[in-house]
Amino acid sequence: MSKQQIALLSGALILFIALSFLPKSVVDNEKGTVGEVLELQKEIVEETHLEISETDKSKLDSLQAEFAKSENSEKEVLFSDIISLYVANNRIDSAARFAEANLAKNANWEEKKKVGDLYFNAFTFSFDNTEANRWAKKVGEYYEDLLKTRPDSLNLRVKVGLTLVSSQTPMQGILMIRGVLDKDIDNQLAIKSLGMLSIQSKQYDKAIGRFERLIELNPNDLEAQYYLGVSQHELGKEAEAMATFEKLRKSTSDANILQAVDGYLGEEHKEH
Repeated sequence: MSKQQIALLSGALILFIALSFLPKSVVDNEKGTVGEVLELQKEIVEETHLEISETDKSKLDSLQAEFAKSENSEKEVLFSDIISLYVANNRIDSAARFAEANLAKNANWEEKKKVGDLYFNAFTFSFDNTEANRWAKKVGEYYEDLLKTRPDSLNLRVKVGLTLVSSQTPMQGILMIRGVLDKDIDNQLAIKSLGMLSIQSKQYDKAIGRFERLIELNPNDLEAQYYLGVSQHELGKEAEAMATFEKLRKSTSDANILQAVDGYLGEEHKEH
């Protein structure tokens, strides 16, 4: 699986896998230290945060020049194109700053949320503590403001909690995420977040419970299936882990997932 497709929250702790699947070497606590994992994550970011190509730089310059003199619906299209190009080049922080700089004073809830989401994704991809803290503060500013008018936006509460977990007040973040489950016992983002935190703290029995519940709620959640297998393996439930991975392998044709699963299955076979 390509490193470019791995994304996770950063900071002092390894907290949450946001988009894709980590290879076994990353989550195998017996064979790798947290320091080694953080080094790999830093390498991932450095590898994906390369210079923007001259072609894309020219595109950005052209789009921004057009954006500056355009109006109304045309401006909206150009805005979307600029954000997409930044994201395609793994410049999510630049996308967030551009979106914020062009946020109208009378922006509505959804428009503000888009900026907050970009800052959350910038936080997700940041492995520099100073940068991560900067984006986390931005996430808090936007999401907490949005929650004032829509307090039942529970996924926003989970994301704020995740930024706090990697801060100097991690327990505050964990309690915030647990509080979401008090309001909605089936909130999938909260369950998944707590499941990943259980893996990070090596509480694999709790992680298994979280991921089993996720699969009950959404049988097609491939990430939950993968981490259920990882948790079962770490707890020494090899037969169950093998069954989980084999089932996952049969349920998808996604090459990246198959590569991750095959790598894990290969390790399992070697150990037997």
